[in-house]
Amino acid sequence: MPKEPVGKDGSESLNRPTCPAVIVKFKDSVEMPYIEGVEKHLPELERSLWNKLFESAPGIKLRPLLTACTPEQIRGLVERAREMDTTYRPPNFLSYFKLECATESQIQIVLTELRSWKSVEAAQRGSLVGDPTVNDPENLPYSPDQKYLDAAPVGIDARYAWTLPGGDGKAASGPSVQMADIELGWTLDHEDLPTKGTAPLSGQIVGVSRYHGTAVLGIICAVDNGRGCIGAVPNVAPPNVISYSATASGDPPDDTNIPNAVFVALGKLSFGDVLLLEMQARIMMPSGVLGGVPVEGIGPGGLIFQSIRLASALGIVVVQAAGNGAPDPVTGISYGINLDVYPNWSSTAEDSGAIMVAGASEAVTNGKHHKTRGSNFGTRIDCYAWGENVTTTYSDWNPGSNSYTTDSYTSGFSGTSSAAAIVAGAALSVQAMAQAALGFRFSPAQLRAILRDRTAGVPGRLANTASDDLIGVMPNLAYISQAVLRIAPDIYIRDFLGDTGDPHLGAISCSPDVIVRNAIEPDPQAAFGAGSGNENNDALGSDVIAGQDNFIYVRVLNRGGSAAANVEATVYWSPVATLVTPNLWTLVGSTNLPNVPVNSLTVSDAIKWTSANIPAAGHYCFVALVGNNADPAPDRAEFRNWTNYENFIRNNNNVTWRNFNVVVPMMKKRRLVGRSRYAEFPFLATGTPEKARKMGLAIVARLPEGARVLLEGPASFLDGFSGKVLPENDLSAKIKMMPINPLGRHDLGEAIFPAWSRTPLRLLVHVPDEARGNTYQIHVSQFFEGLEVGRVTWRLTGDGEKNARKE
Repeated sequence: MPKEPVGKDGSESLNRPTCPAVIVKFKDSVEMPYIEGVEKHLPELERSLWNKLFESAPGIKLRPLLTACTPEQIRGLVERAREMDTTYRPPNFLSYFKLECATESQIQIVLTELRSWKSVEAAQRGSLVGDPTVNDPENLPYSPDQKYLDAAPVGIDARYAWTLPGGDGKAASGPSVQMADIELGWTLDHEDLPTKGTAPLSGQIVGVSRYHGTAVLGIICAVDNGRGCIGAVPNVAPPNVISYSATASGDPPDDTNIPNAVFVALGKLSFGDVLLLEMQARIMMPSGVLGGVPVEGIGPGGLIFQSIRLASALGIVVVQAAGNGAPDPVTGISYGINLDVYPNWSSTAEDSGAIMVAGASEAVTNGKHHKTRGSNFGTRIDCYAWGENVTTTYSDWNPGSNSYTTDSYTSGFSGTSSAAAIVAGAALSVQAMAQAALGFRFSPAQLRAILRDRTAGVPGRLANTASDDLIGVMPNLAYISQAVLRIAPDIYIRDFLGDTGDPHLGAISCSPDVIVRNAIEPDPQAAFGAGSGNENNDALGSDVIAGQDNFIYVRVLNRGGSAAANVEATVYWSPVATLVTPNLWTLVGSTNLPNVPVNSLTVSDAIKWTSANIPAAGHYCFVALVGNNADPAPDRAEFRNWTNYENFIRNNNNVTWRNFNVVVPMMKKRRLVGRSRYAEFPFLATGTPEKARKMGLAIVARLPEGARVLLEGPASFLDGFSGKVLPENDLSAKIKMMPINPLGRHDLGEAIFPAWSRTPLRLLVHVPDEARGNTYQIHVSQFFEGLEVGRVTWRLTGDGEKNARKE
């Protein structure tokens, strides 16, 4: 049970002294009826002490604190929680009472007396609680730029989740995932919310807080009705709203009503549902100003904590705002509080099971968001999300109509309020996807582990520091659906036979799945697809014949958890190069695969390559990209960034390469060089995008005894492999031939390749006549920082050059 926040001298100076109620926690062993007038049933010693206390503070009343449920219902909830969570150790909830004082002066008298009673475990005045914002958002014109829903690292990628069953919050089968929002106010008939005609399950709507709850619900569940904005889970069941204010007057509420609000929610929610706590406690900081902190660490006997812990034990996922710190007493600017300084919220505090959420910047720096200035932080934080510039629904007072607006929007909602709402939306999406695909929902502990997993989300960091472990992780719904739930389509095209779609260090483009035919195939699925017997045949592609139409087929696999619809396959051709950078690509065409089932090799319809668009006879390379809305293919423009290029050729399974020949009918495949017959293999050695980089080249040949290999190219290029800067596309340079080891590896060394450079080279290979009945291979590899980033491979069979592939 968490300790109570107290001042350095042991006093209660951290609590704002305006709450007229004292919360009393009797020891669990004390048995009393949970009724009004309980003072008449106190133990004998305490009855006499009560009478003495009443003389000192006339008019005080002792009432049950938990009134949302009957004692029998409370006992039933506790018993069910113990059955569901064997680690749960509940307190005696029927030992919490509220002592109401008639005047402020009675508070300290009552506290002093109660703490001397042997039957009392704890007594503390209530703390003020309010909306967890730093400043009210400015009511700006609506903007469609809800980037917090975009792909990581910018947002949580809710838009991707919408393409999957359950990702939009709608139950594909079984009961709908429910949520409850506990705070102070909403405008429930807003045009963009699914709450029209509803009312709070308990409590009163506080008018000055209507903007807050309206904004929170807009982030989570604004409907897709063509108006305003859209929520993270736009099709989730209409939320349950619960106010923890007993009056609509706008008077600052205290924490005595929060446990009742939680118990109301427990009566509506089931295992795997989500409970959002949109509030922060106000405590007095040592600087003399009020600071906002998470509510789970306040209250005598930890009743709010115990209510949250009960919810977690019952399988309800609790999402809680971390609070927005305290203003500087001089400047008034809010700064976050390091929660590790306070034992109630440090990593050593007892775990309530709630997901604690901090606020972070809209901007991304080096792939991470930074903590907003006002957000609290600490090792207790699990997750973060946008804490500034959040576009959502809004409501303010309209004097003309004497009512709150139902058609307003803001682009400035902020704080841990917006962050907690975004994470709650992510939690609802994951639960609905899990139910749709797996048939069950995650427990609170399981879901918290998923959402705060640093490999599954976007780690954040504190501003101006290298620390990235004090505001948690922003969930990435695309990654969670693919890598954790394994329910999203995961489309890939093989780089080589045996490629399973995982990142690898093998051949990067010996693809068997780009197939060229000189005539249309009547049934490509039967010829090349699952069950054809050709699934693992990498020699299906024919040479491209010049002067006629040719036809290209693309084979696609899906290792995900659901079928992929409307998969687009796009093919480009390029001159053969050690790095096939996008400036070399020329579009051949695209085709659509309407459905790619899971684990079934699926073949596209033909991409017709008309004779007029086929390049001259020679050796070339195909580049193929595949993807759909749920698993997008990389954008060609992304390859212009070298880091993206490196990542894609190794880690992205939606792209591949394959070499091919354009031949003229009856064209001779061999030429004579001097007196010996050599096969010619032209290619380009290319520089990387953006800037010059040091690269290495190596040639690996597996040829028979008596074979000869020459590398032909500009002398200034071939002589530059000693760390020098290579000439940039020097086509007028003197040509040189360099002997190459025909059996083994020949390293040319390293040199600095100019950006986008394209140096034409040729391998000249002679194989003795007596050895021409076998198959041989030779390849050229390009390296960057010791890792292979490109390869061209030629395979020689029978009478010379047969097939050539870029790997």
